[in-house]
Amino acid sequence: DDGIHFTKLGVVLPIGATGEFDDVNAHGPSALIRDGRTWLYYEGEDGINARSGLAISDDGIHFTKLGVVLPLGAAGEIDDVSLYRPLAIIRDGRTWLYYSAYDGSKLRNALAISDDGIHFTKLGVVLPLGASGDFDDSWTVHGYPIIRDARTWLYYVGYDGGNKRTGLAISDDGIHFTKLGVVLPIGATGEFDDRHTYGPSAIIRDGRTWLYYSPFDGSNARIGLAVSELGL
Repeated sequence: DDGIHFTKLGVVLPIGATGEFDDVNAHGPSALIRDGRTWLYYEGEDGINARSGLAISDDGIHFTKLGVVLPLGAAGEIDDVSLYRPLAIIRDGRTWLYYSAYDGSKLRNALAISDDGIHFTKLGVVLPLGASGDFDDSWTVHGYPIIRDARTWLYYVGYDGGNKRTGLAISDDGIHFTKLGVVLPIGATGEFDDRHTYGPSAIIRDGRTWLYYSPFDGSNARIGLAVSELGL
């Protein structure tokens, strides 16, 4: 009741039956409220591929799975192997689902949009890889969107083959993004985040952007926090 002391209610979304798209793992939830119900987008894995699924609940506890909402792409497309970590927001009455598309060699942030929250149109890559030598020249993944000042701010993980860092890209329309570079650099040697800063999750509180993330020091990952007045 107070947002501090929690009671665990157990599993609300079990893995699927043998042969289903989520029969190995059902994880990476992204929840939102639409039409008074809880819509839970998640990553389903069958041991070979990952796809984006959806489950809906009237009470936020008992969910009905609707199956895959973002299937694998056709051979040669950006997401023909897996679609990781869907993250959903409501913008202009539609559901915008940002996800990490994998084609067997590259991971890139992509976008799909739906009027009803179920039937999605894929719009392709919204954050391409950076140029050689950039912090995100190998991956752009785990994009976490928030709406601030009527624009979409997409915090994401850039990987250069050695380190993962949290970067930021901003868009007026939610589709065409301008990269602003690294906003959470790795720490100095011996600090708790001297290898990676990844897994961003952002909220607006008291007019500031609070960015929770997973720092890694080569041995352990923890949850860290960084706060910004401007969001940059």
